[in-house]
Amino acid sequence: MANAGGQSSLMQRRIQLVLVVLLLVVAAYGAYRQSRANRLQPNQSASGAPTARSGKAAENGAEAPFDASRSSDEAANPASIIVRDQTIRDLDGEVAYQGDIDLTDSLARIKAGKLLRFANDGATFQNRERRLPRKPAGYYKEYVHLTPGLSGPGPQRIVIGQNGETYYTSDHYATFQRVDK
Repeated sequence: MANAGGQSSLMQRRIQLVLVVLLLVVAAYGAYRQSRANRLQPNQSASGAPTARSGKAAENGAEAPFDASRSSDEAANPASIIVRDQTIRDLDGEVAYQGDIDLTDSLARIKAGKLLRFANDGATFQNRERRLPRKPAGYYKEYVHLTPGLSGPGPQRIVIGQNGETYYTSDHYATFQRVDK
């Protein structure tokens, strides 16, 4: 009978251990989700300034079109290209960044011929999705625009045609916005 009591005690300890491990996993996952949410609060740009979300685009989460309006800082650099109010999602569909996207540094890097370490940075864009105007093979080149907080290339790309037409996608080719004038 003593052996049955020992097995019962051992079983209780194992159950307690499993419960403690389960609680730790749940707490760690909660902390992970909270840290992802705190990287950049919704309606806040990378500079920390709030961005306005209003109208139908804000209600259904649609992306706002390219906005060529310039702040005083941007006016000093006429090549600044800002895409307003974007929501960037990671591979899990979680919001990785929300706010304005400044393409200026990436465009300067591309113009200078500097490539990032990713295989598709500077690669030929095939336009398989046929979301850009049809052109001969090799007409478009794609470049990575890094997303704060994501490791790897992320979903943002800049696609440039041989005649200089420039497109931006925040969602890995699902949608494009023309950003050159």
